[in-house]
Amino acid sequence: MNPSRIIVLLVALLAAVGAGWFLLSEHPQDPPSDDPPAVTTPTVEKEKPTANLSSSAATTPPTEAVQRSEVKIDKSRSESPQGVYGQVFNPAGAPEPSCQVFLSEAAGGTNIFKMMQLQQRGVTLPPVAATTTDAQGKFRLGLEFVEADKVYDVRVLSTNYADLTHPGIRMTEGQWYNAARLDLKAGVAIVGQVTVAGTNGLPVADAEVSVKPSGGTLEISIIPGRERGIVTRTDAAGFFRVSNVTEGVQTVSAVAAGYARVSHSNVTISAQTENRLNFELPQGRAISGRVINGAGEAVPHARVTAIAISSKTPITEETLCDDHGKFEILGLVEGPYQITVKAEGYVNADEKPVEAGTKGLEMVVEKQGSVFVTVLGRNGQTLREYRLIVKSYFAGQPAQPQVTDGQVPPPPPQAIEPTYGNTMIPEKQVRGVKDGVATVEGLDPGTYALQVLAANYAMAFSEPFTIAVGTESPRLTVQLNEGGIISGQVVSQSGQPIAGATVETRPNDLDDNPFTDMFAGMIPTKVTRVTVHTDAQGRFEIKMLNEGRYQLKVAHPEYVLGYHKDHNVLVGQTLTLPPIVLQTGCVLSGTVRVAGKPTGQVKVSVTTKTDPNVLPAQRPASFMSEAFTDNEGRYVIPKRLPPGLYEVMSAQQTLANPLLQIVQFQKSKQELSIGGQTQMVVDFALDEVR
Repeated sequence: MNPSRIIVLLVALLAAVGAGWFLLSEHPQDPPSDDPPAVTTPTVEKEKPTANLSSSAATTPPTEAVQRSEVKIDKSRSESPQGVYGQVFNPAGAPEPSCQVFLSEAAGGTNIFKMMQLQQRGVTLPPVAATTTDAQGKFRLGLEFVEADKVYDVRVLSTNYADLTHPGIRMTEGQWYNAARLDLKAGVAIVGQVTVAGTNGLPVADAEVSVKPSGGTLEISIIPGRERGIVTRTDAAGFFRVSNVTEGVQTVSAVAAGYARVSHSNVTISAQTENRLNFELPQGRAISGRVINGAGEAVPHARVTAIAISSKTPITEETLCDDHGKFEILGLVEGPYQITVKAEGYVNADEKPVEAGTKGLEMVVEKQGSVFVTVLGRNGQTLREYRLIVKSYFAGQPAQPQVTDGQVPPPPPQAIEPTYGNTMIPEKQVRGVKDGVATVEGLDPGTYALQVLAANYAMAFSEPFTIAVGTESPRLTVQLNEGGIISGQVVSQSGQPIAGATVETRPNDLDDNPFTDMFAGMIPTKVTRVTVHTDAQGRFEIKMLNEGRYQLKVAHPEYVLGYHKDHNVLVGQTLTLPPIVLQTGCVLSGTVRVAGKPTGQVKVSVTTKTDPNVLPAQRPASFMSEAFTDNEGRYVIPKRLPPGLYEVMSAQQTLANPLLQIVQFQKSKQELSIGGQTQMVVDFALDEVR
């Protein structure tokens, strides 16, 4: 796979994207005993039977009262094996009770592309856990399962103070992270009046005024109560006051029934000035109509969005269709709009330009396509249990012949292999389908291939197929086979077998770096990804591999990672490799202190540095790795460092301002040279930043 081709495909996919109720320390599973859970545990309350006051009670047997129970769900997940706990204080330094506290998934780590996909689909995730602070301002939020590379935020909401975010938390299985002291800041007030445009200050009563942070922050976990930002309503005289706004750049908007929405974007809110914003609402226009399918039937509960085309009116409004597919979008001003429709089971539809004030607009959405597939085993039998994954299909392109001395050489013997990209269509688990034919639905128009995985067979891909509106569903047959085999041995520099080494198959041109780590799940590939371990003699054998060119990544905690490329696997053949030699390398560890105190959630990063005294051909391969400190400030870089010149730096990950993290990285940077050492300690002393 050509690396430039990978980048082109990634860029194309990112362009297409458009822009759970689910930390590192060495503490035991539970927080210290002096920090008890700050939540209400599940309780069951029973209603008492109602007394029978009828005068006939003595002669008529009373009906037994129904014993009903109310179960209060513990949304804090405080009994989970891992999580985060802390204490909230108000600006006066006193513990603040009754604050809402949420643990939510954030955009970070290697899951950012997934976040972008979810945002494109209009999906929002609820908080992982939620609670309120107790009388001492304490809270405890648990996480049932740890998923690698996910990043979380703690969000604190108070009616009296500005919202607070404690960002960049990484969970560790079986451990509780101590967020320690979270200090609320006094909110900044925004005041103003909403009136009717073109009048002499005629007030608009009961108008909705909302305040949201400006900027393009990727956020798909919406906090209850902050879906539209901080919201208030005007009084009878049109006046409003919002008192718990965070200092910084905000967007403030107002809207009311029968009026258009007006927004003040990118307003700098400061405690040093009076933040007064008045709104003059013009008479509003609406766009109304109906959403139907290709057969003319109503599509209920579709999401309809109006986006202003003119940059002079940056308005976006949305609504949901009723049971009869009817919709009305309010709050618009005069001008052209793009109308988009999203409905489960249908292809997204849009129309533009649509003028504000349009009535009777008919939006037609076509049903998504489907494909039928039959999977056959090695003897031609129909398999009844397997997994299907829908992949985007990119046809291979023939290499262009080069002209030399006026002569055109013959074309290459074969075209570049096709590649496959991920889609947002859920994987399908097939079990015992009728007549052996499985159906995959939810396909938008496009060209696809099915990846098939079944026990005791090599992974396989179907022939490509195209989905188009109004055409019949394609029917595919996929023949599985035993694939090819790679075998070999892993040894040390002295030739001793290395038992327990991890051998992982990878695409041949995939290199380890932050870019590929972030997008590894979406890089198109047709090789079989599998991991095995070496036996006592250091030997390994990897079976059932799909045909293709493979790279092996070899890892062992006592050795430097090894990468070995250009292994061509063919069906029915065994590829036996020469011994794979691993270097011993060096373990880098240390402690990070912030203002003299060992601190958790600090990122330590190490990368190779160009050594001018070493010839380019003799320089080691690029190396980068990172670790996060535990609650005692300790870290260990997970990869052993081969000999070479390096830079190592550190920064707190729980700083709200990313620029401060960059400053810490630069100030903490150290250079180190690795020769024959097997251990090296590098400590950091960071200044406290708030």
